[in-house]
Amino acid sequence: MHVVFDGDEAIYVGNTTKQPLRDRLRQHLTGNRGSSALHKHVGRWLDERLGREATTVEIADWLGACEVRWRETDDPEGLKDALLQRLRPRFNRQLSGHAGPHSTVPRGTGHWIYPVNERGPQWGEDRSVWEYFTTAEGVVDWRLGSGYHQIAPGDRIWAYATEPIGRLVAGGVIWDAPYQQADGDKPQWRVPIRWDHELTRFLLADEQAVPGVPAMSVRRVRGMREEEVERLTDALDGRRALEPQGLPEGRRRRLAEITARQGQPDFRRRLLEAYGGRCAITGCDTEAAL
Repeated sequence: MHVVFDGDEAIYVGNTTKQPLRDRLRQHLTGNRGSSALHKHVGRWLDERLGREATTVEIADWLGACEVRWRETDDPEGLKDALLQRLRPRFNRQLSGHAGPHSTVPRGTGHWIYPVNERGPQWGEDRSVWEYFTTAEGVVDWRLGSGYHQIAPGDRIWAYATEPIGRLVAGGVIWDAPYQQADGDKPQWRVPIRWDHELTRFLLADEQAVPGVPAMSVRRVRGMREEEVERLTDALDGRRALEPQGLPEGRRRRLAEITARQGQPDFRRRLLEAYGGRCAITGCDTEAAL
Protein backbone atom coordinates (compact mmCIF):
# COMPACT_ATOMS: atom_id res chain seq x y z
CA MET A 1 0.00 0.00 0.00
CA HIS A 2 1.32 3.49 -0.77
CA VAL A 3 0.22 6.98 0.24
CA VAL A 4 1.24 10.09 -1.70
CA PHE A 5 1.72 13.36 0.23
CA ASP A 6 1.78 16.94 -1.05
CA GLY A 7 3.45 18.60 1.93
CA ASP A 8 1.44 17.54 4.98
CA GLU A 9 -1.65 16.59 2.97
CA ALA A 10 -2.31 13.01 1.92
CA ILE A 11 -3.56 13.33 -1.65
CA TYR A 12 -3.82 9.71 -2.80
CA VAL A 13 -3.98 6.16 -1.42
CA GLY A 14 -3.24 3.30 -3.81
CA ASN A 15 -2.43 -0.39 -4.00
CA THR A 16 1.22 -1.15 -4.72
CA THR A 17 0.34 -4.79 -5.58
CA LYS A 18 3.31 -7.13 -6.05
CA GLN A 19 5.27 -4.69 -8.17
CA PRO A 20 8.80 -4.05 -6.82
CA LEU A 21 9.02 -0.73 -4.99
CA ARG A 22 11.78 0.48 -7.31
CA ASP A 23 9.58 -0.15 -10.38
CA ARG A 24 6.59 1.46 -8.71
CA LEU A 25 8.62 4.56 -7.82
CA ARG A 26 9.98 4.77 -11.37
CA GLN A 27 6.42 4.62 -12.71
CA HIS A 28 5.37 7.31 -10.25
CA LEU A 29 8.14 9.66 -11.40
CA THR A 30 8.05 9.05 -15.15
CA GLY A 31 4.55 7.83 -15.98
CA ASN A 32 1.97 9.53 -18.19
CA ARG A 33 -1.80 9.94 -17.85
CA GLY A 34 -2.37 6.31 -18.71
CA SER A 35 0.02 4.99 -16.05
CA SER A 36 -2.35 5.24 -13.09
CA ALA A 37 -5.48 6.90 -11.75
CA LEU A 38 -3.26 9.36 -9.86
CA HIS A 39 -1.43 10.46 -13.02
CA LYS A 40 -4.77 10.92 -14.73
CA HIS A 41 -6.24 13.08 -11.96
CA VAL A 42 -3.06 15.14 -11.53
CA GLY A 43 -3.01 15.72 -15.29
CA ARG A 44 -6.57 17.04 -15.28
CA TRP A 45 -5.88 19.20 -12.25
CA LEU A 46 -2.79 20.72 -13.90
CA ASP A 47 -4.81 21.29 -17.10
CA GLU A 48 -7.16 23.54 -15.14
CA ARG A 49 -4.36 25.38 -13.36
CA LEU A 50 -2.33 25.96 -16.53
CA GLY A 51 -5.25 26.67 -18.83
CA ARG A 52 -3.94 24.09 -21.31
CA GLU A 53 -3.10 20.41 -21.47
CA ALA A 54 -0.26 19.57 -19.11
CA THR A 55 2.66 17.65 -20.58
CA THR A 56 3.99 14.32 -19.33
CA VAL A 57 7.08 16.11 -18.00
CA GLU A 58 4.97 18.63 -16.05
CA ILE A 59 2.92 15.85 -14.50
CA ALA A 60 6.07 13.94 -13.56
CA ASP A 61 7.71 17.09 -12.12
CA TRP A 62 4.69 17.82 -9.93
CA LEU A 63 4.51 14.24 -8.66
CA GLY A 64 8.29 14.19 -8.21
CA ALA A 65 7.96 16.93 -5.60
CA CYS A 66 5.54 14.77 -3.61
CA GLU A 67 6.48 12.28 -0.92
CA VAL A 68 5.52 8.61 -1.28
CA ARG A 69 5.23 6.35 1.77
CA TRP A 70 4.80 2.56 1.64
CA ARG A 71 3.39 0.07 4.09
CA GLU A 72 3.37 -3.71 3.71
CA THR A 73 0.18 -5.43 4.78
CA ASP A 74 -1.61 -8.76 4.52
CA ASP A 75 -4.94 -6.94 4.23
CA PRO A 76 -4.50 -4.27 1.53
CA GLU A 77 -8.22 -3.68 1.01
CA GLY A 78 -8.85 -3.28 4.73
CA LEU A 79 -5.92 -0.90 5.17
CA LYS A 80 -6.93 1.11 2.11
CA ASP A 81 -10.51 1.48 3.35
CA ALA A 82 -9.26 2.62 6.76
CA LEU A 83 -6.88 5.17 5.22
CA LEU A 84 -9.54 6.50 2.85
CA GLN A 85 -11.97 6.97 5.70
CA ARG A 86 -9.44 8.70 7.95
CA LEU A 87 -7.44 10.77 5.43
CA ARG A 88 -10.10 11.55 2.78
CA PRO A 89 -7.39 12.12 0.10
CA ARG A 90 -8.57 14.57 -2.54
CA PHE A 91 -7.56 12.60 -5.62
CA ASN A 92 -9.36 9.48 -4.43
CA ARG A 93 -12.53 11.58 -4.26
CA GLN A 94 -12.31 12.61 -7.91
CA LEU A 95 -15.07 10.47 -9.41
CA SER A 96 -15.67 12.25 -12.67
CA GLY A 97 -12.40 14.11 -13.15
CA HIS A 98 -14.20 17.26 -14.31
CA ALA A 99 -13.73 19.29 -11.12
CA GLY A 100 -10.45 20.40 -9.65
CA PRO A 101 -9.33 18.75 -6.41
CA HIS A 102 -9.87 21.99 -4.49
CA SER A 103 -13.46 22.23 -5.71
CA THR A 104 -16.49 20.70 -4.07
CA VAL A 105 -16.51 16.95 -4.62
CA PRO A 106 -18.75 16.34 -7.66
CA ARG A 107 -22.07 14.76 -6.79
CA GLY A 108 -24.12 12.65 -9.10
CA THR A 109 -21.41 12.30 -11.73
CA GLY A 110 -20.20 8.75 -11.15
CA HIS A 111 -21.34 5.56 -12.89
CA TRP A 112 -21.16 2.20 -11.12
CA ILE A 113 -21.76 -1.42 -12.17
CA TYR A 114 -23.37 -3.85 -9.71
CA PRO A 115 -23.10 -7.55 -10.69
CA VAL A 116 -26.22 -9.69 -10.23
CA ASN A 117 -27.36 -13.16 -11.27
CA GLU A 118 -30.45 -12.92 -13.47
CA ARG A 119 -31.54 -16.33 -12.18
CA GLY A 120 -30.41 -15.82 -8.61
CA PRO A 121 -32.53 -16.68 -5.56
CA GLN A 122 -32.73 -13.07 -4.37
CA TRP A 123 -35.66 -12.35 -6.71
CA GLY A 124 -37.82 -14.97 -4.97
CA GLU A 125 -39.25 -18.27 -6.19
CA ASP A 126 -42.14 -16.68 -8.10
CA ARG A 127 -40.41 -13.48 -9.10
CA SER A 128 -38.02 -12.86 -11.99
CA VAL A 129 -35.53 -10.06 -12.53
CA TRP A 130 -38.20 -8.49 -14.77
CA GLU A 131 -40.72 -8.16 -11.94
CA TYR A 132 -38.16 -7.01 -9.39
CA PHE A 133 -36.63 -4.12 -11.28
CA THR A 134 -39.86 -2.91 -12.93
CA THR A 135 -42.03 -3.04 -9.81
CA ALA A 136 -39.62 -2.06 -7.01
CA GLU A 137 -41.30 0.93 -5.41
CA GLY A 138 -39.50 3.84 -3.81
CA VAL A 139 -35.98 3.53 -2.46
CA VAL A 140 -34.50 0.11 -1.73
CA ASP A 141 -31.33 -0.71 0.18
CA TRP A 142 -28.75 -2.93 -1.49
CA ARG A 143 -25.70 -4.53 0.05
CA LEU A 144 -22.29 -3.13 -0.91
CA GLY A 145 -19.15 -5.22 -0.91
CA SER A 146 -16.94 -2.45 -2.33
CA GLY A 147 -16.97 1.18 -3.43
CA TYR A 148 -18.65 2.43 -0.26
CA HIS A 149 -16.14 5.26 0.27
CA GLN A 150 -16.38 6.56 -3.30
CA ILE A 151 -20.07 6.17 -4.21
CA ALA A 152 -21.98 9.44 -3.79
CA PRO A 153 -25.68 10.43 -3.79
CA GLY A 154 -26.85 11.14 -7.32
CA ASP A 155 -24.43 8.73 -8.98
CA ARG A 156 -25.91 6.34 -11.54
CA ILE A 157 -25.78 2.61 -10.81
CA TRP A 158 -26.28 -0.15 -13.37
CA ALA A 159 -27.20 -3.74 -12.52
CA TYR A 160 -25.23 -6.14 -14.70
CA ALA A 161 -26.48 -9.72 -14.99
CA THR A 162 -23.50 -12.05 -15.18
CA GLU A 163 -25.72 -15.12 -15.67
CA PRO A 164 -27.10 -16.51 -17.93
CA ILE A 165 -26.22 -13.75 -20.47
CA GLY A 166 -23.86 -10.89 -19.65
CA ARG A 167 -25.91 -7.69 -20.08
CA LEU A 168 -27.18 -4.60 -18.29
CA VAL A 169 -30.63 -5.29 -16.82
CA ALA A 170 -31.44 -2.17 -14.78
CA GLY A 171 -30.46 1.44 -14.18
CA GLY A 172 -30.98 3.54 -11.07
CA VAL A 173 -29.78 6.44 -8.95
CA ILE A 174 -27.85 6.38 -5.67
CA TRP A 175 -30.39 8.06 -3.38
CA ASP A 176 -28.23 8.59 -0.29
CA ALA A 177 -24.72 7.95 0.97
CA PRO A 178 -23.67 4.36 1.79
CA TYR A 179 -24.02 3.48 5.46
CA GLN A 180 -23.09 0.66 7.82
CA GLN A 181 -25.72 -1.62 9.29
CA ALA A 182 -25.15 -3.92 12.25
CA ASP A 183 -24.91 -7.55 11.15
CA GLY A 184 -23.65 -9.69 13.99
CA ASP A 185 -20.01 -9.00 14.80
CA LYS A 186 -19.28 -7.52 11.37
CA PRO A 187 -21.10 -4.36 10.17
CA GLN A 188 -22.50 -4.51 6.64
CA TRP A 189 -22.33 -1.69 4.11
CA ARG A 190 -25.58 -0.83 2.33
CA VAL A 191 -26.64 1.85 -0.16
CA PRO A 192 -30.11 3.30 -0.91
CA ILE A 193 -31.05 3.02 -4.62
CA ARG A 194 -34.07 4.18 -6.60
CA TRP A 195 -34.43 2.10 -9.76
CA ASP A 196 -35.56 3.84 -12.95
CA HIS A 197 -38.51 1.77 -14.19
CA GLU A 198 -38.70 3.16 -17.72
CA LEU A 199 -34.97 2.85 -18.36
CA THR A 200 -35.00 -0.63 -16.87
CA ARG A 201 -37.79 -1.73 -19.20
CA PHE A 202 -35.73 -0.54 -22.15
CA LEU A 203 -32.69 -2.52 -20.99
CA LEU A 204 -34.70 -5.66 -20.24
CA ALA A 205 -36.56 -5.57 -23.55
CA ASP A 206 -33.39 -5.89 -25.63
CA GLU A 207 -30.41 -8.07 -24.74
CA GLN A 208 -28.23 -5.92 -27.01
CA ALA A 209 -29.57 -2.55 -25.80
CA VAL A 210 -26.11 -1.38 -24.71
CA PRO A 211 -23.46 -3.34 -26.63
CA GLY A 212 -19.88 -3.29 -25.42
CA VAL A 213 -20.77 -2.48 -21.80
CA PRO A 214 -19.06 -3.54 -19.68
CA ALA A 215 -15.74 -3.62 -21.49
CA MET A 216 -14.14 -5.83 -18.85
CA SER A 217 -15.18 -8.39 -16.24
CA VAL A 218 -17.44 -7.44 -13.34
CA ARG A 219 -16.83 -9.43 -10.16
CA ARG A 220 -17.89 -6.82 -7.63
CA VAL A 221 -19.27 -3.29 -7.53
CA ARG A 222 -16.87 -1.04 -9.41
CA GLY A 223 -16.75 2.32 -11.13
CA MET A 224 -17.34 2.33 -14.88
CA ARG A 225 -14.40 3.03 -17.17
CA GLU A 226 -14.50 6.10 -19.39
CA GLU A 227 -15.02 4.07 -22.56
CA GLU A 228 -17.89 2.21 -20.89
CA VAL A 229 -19.62 5.46 -19.93
CA GLU A 230 -19.16 6.77 -23.48
CA ARG A 231 -20.67 3.64 -25.02
CA LEU A 232 -23.51 3.73 -22.53
CA THR A 233 -24.23 7.39 -23.26
CA ASP A 234 -24.20 6.80 -27.01
CA ALA A 235 -26.57 3.84 -26.72
CA LEU A 236 -29.07 5.65 -24.49
CA ASP A 237 -28.96 8.95 -26.37
CA GLY A 238 -29.62 7.23 -29.66
CA ARG A 239 -32.38 4.89 -28.50
CA ARG A 240 -35.82 5.06 -30.04
CA ALA A 241 -39.20 3.60 -29.18
CA LEU A 242 -39.19 -0.17 -29.43
CA GLU A 243 -40.07 -1.46 -32.87
CA PRO A 244 -42.58 -4.33 -32.67
CA GLN A 245 -41.14 -6.05 -35.75
CA GLY A 246 -37.74 -6.22 -34.10
CA LEU A 247 -38.91 -8.04 -30.97
CA PRO A 248 -39.29 -11.82 -30.72
CA GLU A 249 -42.89 -12.92 -30.12
CA GLY A 250 -42.17 -14.12 -26.60
CA ARG A 251 -40.43 -10.88 -25.65
CA ARG A 252 -43.30 -8.79 -27.07
CA ARG A 253 -45.78 -10.81 -25.05
CA ARG A 254 -43.67 -10.40 -21.90
CA LEU A 255 -43.34 -6.64 -22.38
CA ALA A 256 -47.09 -6.30 -22.91
CA GLU A 257 -47.80 -8.25 -19.71
CA ILE A 258 -45.47 -6.10 -17.59
CA THR A 259 -46.85 -2.89 -19.04
CA ALA A 260 -50.39 -3.97 -18.19
CA ARG A 261 -49.45 -4.79 -14.61
CA GLN A 262 -47.74 -1.45 -14.11
CA GLY A 263 -50.71 0.54 -15.51
CA GLN A 264 -48.74 3.73 -15.99
CA PRO A 265 -50.78 5.98 -18.34
CA ASP A 266 -47.83 7.85 -19.81
CA PHE A 267 -45.87 4.72 -20.58
CA ARG A 268 -49.02 3.09 -22.05
CA ARG A 269 -49.56 6.07 -24.36
CA ARG A 270 -46.00 5.99 -25.67
CA LEU A 271 -46.14 2.22 -26.08
CA LEU A 272 -49.33 2.52 -28.16
CA GLU A 273 -47.62 5.11 -30.35
CA ALA A 274 -44.59 2.85 -30.81
CA TYR A 275 -46.81 -0.05 -31.90
CA GLY A 276 -48.89 2.09 -34.27
CA GLY A 277 -52.03 1.89 -32.12
CA ARG A 278 -52.25 -1.89 -32.50
CA CYS A 279 -51.87 -4.76 -30.05
CA ALA A 280 -48.50 -6.45 -30.68
CA ILE A 281 -50.06 -9.87 -30.09
CA THR A 282 -53.59 -9.82 -31.58
CA GLY A 283 -53.38 -6.90 -34.00
CA CYS A 284 -56.46 -5.28 -32.40
CA ASP A 285 -56.62 -1.50 -32.99
CA THR A 286 -59.54 -0.68 -30.67
CA GLU A 287 -57.94 1.65 -28.11
CA ALA A 288 -60.52 0.97 -25.41
CA ALA A 289 -59.68 -2.71 -25.56
CA LEU A 290 -55.93 -2.23 -25.45
